[in-house]
Amino acid sequence: FEGGTLLTLYGHNFKNVSHTVRFSHILSGTSRFQNASVINNRDQITSTDGCCTTCRECQSSLITTTLPAGGFLPDEYISSTNWAFHAITVQVFESDEPTDVFWGFLYDTPWLITAVEPKVVSMFGGNTVTLRGVFAANLYSPMVRIYSPMHSGLWNRTTELRYVSDTAMMFSMPEVLLPVGVDSALFWVLHSANGLDFFNSSETITVSKALSPLKVCFMFFNGLDNKPGWTYAANYGRLTLETQLGHSVQVVVQDQVQGGDAAIAQAKRFIEDGCRLIVGVHITHRTAHLALLDYPNSTTKFVLSGEFFQPNEPNVGRCFPKLYECRYLSGIIAGRVTKTNVIGYVGSFFLPQVIRQANAFALGVRKVNPNATVVFYMAGGWNNEKKIDVQIGNLLLSMGADIVTQHTNGLELQNLFHRNNRYSIGQWANYGATEGSKVLVSSMNLWGPCFIKYTERVLFDTWVKDQAYFRGLADGYSDLSPMSVEVPLDVQAQVLFERQALIQGRNLYCGPLKDQQGNLVIAAGHCLSNAELDDADVMNFFVAGIDNRGTFISRDCGEGLVATYDNVTFEFSQCMMCPSGSEKARTGDLEGYECADCTAGYFSNVKVTGAMGSCQPCLVGTFSSQSGASLCTPCPTGFYQDIQKGTSCKSCPKGYDTQNMGSRMCCQSGFEPKDDFCIAVLSIGKKGKDHIAMIIGLSVLGCTILILSTAFVMYCTNRETYQERLQNYMLHRSPPSEGQSLTIAVTDIEGSTALWDTFPDEMHAALKLHDSLLRRLIVKHHGYELLTE
Repeated sequence: FEGGTLLTLYGHNFKNVSHTVRFSHILSGTSRFQNASVINNRDQITSTDGCCTTCRECQSSLITTTLPAGGFLPDEYISSTNWAFHAITVQVFESDEPTDVFWGFLYDTPWLITAVEPKVVSMFGGNTVTLRGVFAANLYSPMVRIYSPMHSGLWNRTTELRYVSDTAMMFSMPEVLLPVGVDSALFWVLHSANGLDFFNSSETITVSKALSPLKVCFMFFNGLDNKPGWTYAANYGRLTLETQLGHSVQVVVQDQVQGGDAAIAQAKRFIEDGCRLIVGVHITHRTAHLALLDYPNSTTKFVLSGEFFQPNEPNVGRCFPKLYECRYLSGIIAGRVTKTNVIGYVGSFFLPQVIRQANAFALGVRKVNPNATVVFYMAGGWNNEKKIDVQIGNLLLSMGADIVTQHTNGLELQNLFHRNNRYSIGQWANYGATEGSKVLVSSMNLWGPCFIKYTERVLFDTWVKDQAYFRGLADGYSDLSPMSVEVPLDVQAQVLFERQALIQGRNLYCGPLKDQQGNLVIAAGHCLSNAELDDADVMNFFVAGIDNRGTFISRDCGEGLVATYDNVTFEFSQCMMCPSGSEKARTGDLEGYECADCTAGYFSNVKVTGAMGSCQPCLVGTFSSQSGASLCTPCPTGFYQDIQKGTSCKSCPKGYDTQNMGSRMCCQSGFEPKDDFCIAVLSIGKKGKDHIAMIIGLSVLGCTILILSTAFVMYCTNRETYQERLQNYMLHRSPPSEGQSLTIAVTDIEGSTALWDTFPDEMHAALKLHDSLLRRLIVKHHGYELLTE
């Protein structure tokens, strides 16, 4: 805008004649001529054989000119503060004959970078870089380019700039991988106000390998130990991530995050601690991504491992191994090894993931042993190892089962079978590593590839929304553990052959496939998609070979009663009612029930205990300071409690007191609490109260008679006026009817399109005033508004 910029124009074959350039302001039409000079001409640069030396020279000739100052713009545009740039045309004249026409922008605000923060960034990208200087809010397409003269091809990255204020703009540092042996490199920061022309800001930034690594934060439901199971497998995946990415990541771990509310709270702490990627490894962590909603400017991403669901959140990824493939292989082992043809299977809930794994296991069993039966029980929980799982195990042993597998946590079920010289099949992790050769094989979740892939997407800024990895053997997301020495070699060979077929693409859920009643559930030629495999309306059947016994009920303790178990044998002991100060509550995640103490601020007693939610909040004026209270204590005189669930009482301020125990508020002397106010205490006898009631009644009756009389007189006096108003209302409450005389008025704002482009804020205000004025006139003259665009 200030003028003086040297412009280079690429056009036709400019001749060696005098040139002028006319700069025209598009909006106002004002213009100014400026001299121009030819600096390149195809006639001058062709070689002896008639070929151009470069492609650019073949396509165009060049002329240069100097941008004039903004004086050719009308004064009202120069003085306006509502514009960041002006659209102009640039037309070239050869000997006063017009040729090429170009267009561009003049910017009112200077474009200047004075500092870059931080000065050192990671080569993996993702760092937020702030440019300090002087900027405009309405730039056409602001961009920044990170450029190094050492290797312009590899180290030349362009990315968008985000306007923050007139003195700051920001961008996310792109990935710039340094070669082996180079620990850091200096880059120039080039900037562009239009996304096309880049200028050197004279500022630099250093890309380094030695910056702080990406912080990846894990939350686990249980504690971390060497006990094989779901948590063990997830933690092994975390260790795989650390091993492969090394110093590029910093891993933070928090265990004992149990339940959705705890997961959301922990996710918030992770975000505030600078975690760029949060991984929840338990089904109850599925809602932890909601914490991201409280941090709209955060770059943190969330990954849930263990469920293939669709939260429809751009910063959420999902990952779930196709473990049913390994279940199928372990079913082949069970079908070949069993001697009794009774195989136990303990599931958790009727979920698609549980059903598809049980079906795959049964398909493997029946493939090699059509006479075997899989006796299937639902435990109704994931962590019932010392209660329900053991009871089901004893029942399966009594049925003659010699092999058991499970879709629940814990080792008690498998250890029960081992003590009875029977076999088991592990899941999620390698049970045989700690439990011995009685574990024939284990189906393992391998979380490492999933964790690494999502971490790299954050590390290299390649994250995309709605990511879901539902993969199996072929992609290394699941596999079998080494088989036990008690599995015959020919069986192992058959399993390895079937494993290779699955790796090469075999789909277990391709039709025709029938359920155990003989109904066709998958048509011939159709294979279930990933979405269908996790759809409860599709994966809701059991295949032949499964004896589905439903959800196991330990004992019928009845409403309000909980079951107790022997601490040594884990067998059922008796049913009991929860004592005062406690209530019937779930234990852990989706397990059974037990008696839990009421928390402070709540109470229960024998009359209300025994049903879910039997702990009641302390009412206003009372409190309970400890858990397990059977009654709430009234606040003593001089103290009050104005909310429910109180754990203590508040002291009355100086000059205030309470009249009785259990008060909800304090009042001055001579006043007593009434609802939310303190009212004066008046001494009125029974006779006085009767007089007051009579006076109030007569007053109300007199006012009612007066109002009705006044209304009747006004109507009789102005009867014709009221009737006329009623007729006008009835006439004009809807569009005029056919044949009725009318006048149509149409208003239009001349040149509104250009005005909207030029003065959007003023047009909003003017249009609002226009509509308000017309609508007042419509009401005044009994008009009707037909259409407003």
